[in-house]
Amino acid sequence: MNRFYLLPICIFIVWLMPSISLAQNAACDGTRFIDEVFATTTKTTVKFGENTSNGGNFKELYMDIYEPDGDAAVKRPAIVVAFGGSFIFGSRATLAGLCEYYAKRGYVAATIDYRLFDAPIFPIPDSIAMMEEVIMAISDMKAAIRFLRKDAATSNQFRIDPDFVFAGGESAGSIVANHVAYVSDTLEYPPFISAEVNAQGGLEGNTDDPANSNMGYSSEVQGVLNLYGALYTSDFLDAGDPPITSIHGTNDDVVPYGYGWATVSGFNIIHMSGSSSIHKRADLEGVDNHLITVPNGGHGTFMSNSMWSDSIYTMASIMMEELVCDGFSSINQISVDRQVVVFPNPTSSELHIAFNGLNEKYQVELIDQLGRKVIAVSGLSDDEFILSKQDVPAVGMYQLYVSFENGELAPVVRNVVFH
Repeated sequence: MNRFYLLPICIFIVWLMPSISLAQNAACDGTRFIDEVFATTTKTTVKFGENTSNGGNFKELYMDIYEPDGDAAVKRPAIVVAFGGSFIFGSRATLAGLCEYYAKRGYVAATIDYRLFDAPIFPIPDSIAMMEEVIMAISDMKAAIRFLRKDAATSNQFRIDPDFVFAGGESAGSIVANHVAYVSDTLEYPPFISAEVNAQGGLEGNTDDPANSNMGYSSEVQGVLNLYGALYTSDFLDAGDPPITSIHGTNDDVVPYGYGWATVSGFNIIHMSGSSSIHKRADLEGVDNHLITVPNGGHGTFMSNSMWSDSIYTMASIMMEELVCDGFSSINQISVDRQVVVFPNPTSSELHIAFNGLNEKYQVELIDQLGRKVIAVSGLSDDEFILSKQDVPAVGMYQLYVSFENGELAPVVRNVVFH
């Protein structure tokens, strides 16, 4: 595309989307947000809301907010995470280690309460009862996100960058985060769920702290860390939605890897689209995504192995750092996806990347299923770049990531297979 045509388009995008910060975060230095740059963290516990549980009990909701000690940055991206436990048990303290991990990398990280199912569990609750519980939890996470954005606009105690708030969790907590990110209209739900959503206060929910209301602030998120979670249906995910990074075991018998039954205590409760289905949909819709598949992995048990945990946390860090340090996400950059052709895919010999006269400098990276960068070549400008099978460490699936020196152009991401 001719640069003379790019300029007016970019001006139009900036005018159309004023809420997106186009200036690079001043804290970006190529290390922060990826590597551990702070030795210690500080935890602050705050109340962000209150509401009535499924069993009719009044609940006050708190979150533990972790910040990097000695940090001088005036604006820090935030990540809000929720614990797992089949929506029946668990506590926010479970994800303290995850919050410390990201706080030491320069994020503000919060682990939150959400209302748990406290109605009678025998007989086992049906899909409608559990969906009501999920809707309540979604309402609670949105209130936590709104709390942080209100703080940024008022007292600014936590110095978050309201343009970059991410959501995540494990298991049930990831189910919550995924729905926070990818459901934007009650019409996306079946009628029986829409009715329950409306009864619980609509898409924003009715969780709030009357003494410090955060209603009216945005609960949108700019990316998702999905640890073996799911969506009610992957159809919720549409073009232009936030990017997602996931890890999931193929033998998960609690939350399905693909489409299947989600279970509680071994009982089938509801059909859901697990991480594999979510990422197939993301590929179809052109949403930036990465899935780490754990062969024969169960329900999160593999996270005790640092090979897997480090891989997913690093991959999510890369996703968030690129968004924060580019100043805006690739969904708001000019797409050149159709001008970059990758062929043949799969390949048993050479992978060709053709740029169809873009005339832009670019770099090529190849990332394996553990999130490791196995090839990185920069300063390229040829109309075609060739990756040989001999250049890759092993046969299998990789993520091809092509980024441009011209930051107005969106990166191109492909899943590629060498066999």
